[in-house]
Amino acid sequence: MTLCPFATHRLLPESTTQPHITPRIAILHSAAGRGSLYGWFKDNSSLESHFWVSDEGLIEQYMDTNRRADANRNANAYAVSIETESSPQATERWTPAQAAAITRLLDWLCREHPDIERQQCDRPDGSGIGWHTMWGSPSPWTPVAKSCPGPARIPQARDEIIPAVIAAGSPSEPKEWSDMATEAEVKAAVKAGVKEALAEEAKNKTKGSLGYMLRGISRAVLDPVEPKEGSKPNAFQQLREQGRQIKSAIGNKG
Repeated sequence: MTLCPFATHRLLPESTTQPHITPRIAILHSAAGRGSLYGWFKDNSSLESHFWVSDEGLIEQYMDTNRRADANRNANAYAVSIETESSPQATERWTPAQAAAITRLLDWLCREHPDIERQQCDRPDGSGIGWHTMWGSPSPWTPVAKSCPGPARIPQARDEIIPAVIAAGSPSEPKEWSDMATEAEVKAAVKAGVKEALAEEAKNKTKGSLGYMLRGISRAVLDPVEPKEGSKPNAFQQLREQGRQIKSAIGNKG
């Protein structure tokens, strides 16, 4: 059984009797009403959704996400359905707390069910995140005319929530130390290297050893890749000209 760890679990009897599914789509709905849907689904409806999200951001889970919930017509065999609290007309945006909870839930679903792509759903039987009337109404996802999840929530899903879920799954690119170091850190590194080179020079009293070591430091520290046009140089690149002057002076001395 697959349960969201930060949801309140109020499992319907169907959560153990409905057929198993492998989710690849998450579909957003509006409930067109206030309050939990648990009692309605349990006692008054032959349909059910996997989740419900309140205005305050409370998440209730009614179905195992690997079991079918009958809220999405033809997509029931591969979709996770998320109902959300709304006014009866469902003309308002999701509240900030509600939108944050939806985003968190969708991020968890994409991690828990890798077949749900972090993208706006590409077709009715494809993969990704969508909303109930995404393909019209009636459509493969709804048998009746409606505007679910509502005129303000559809652009909110498209322009804010889905991009946030996509961004949450984007791996951060590893950076070189030179890209993250401050100018002060680079100066400290150069200073330490020069100090070591001077100590070695004094110890060995060998002409040229200072130049040799500083040339090594120069290759590692003072010769970074040139910054891209229009971009701000990193700390190494800011010291490049200073480094060239040091190298030139040392070369002349050697």
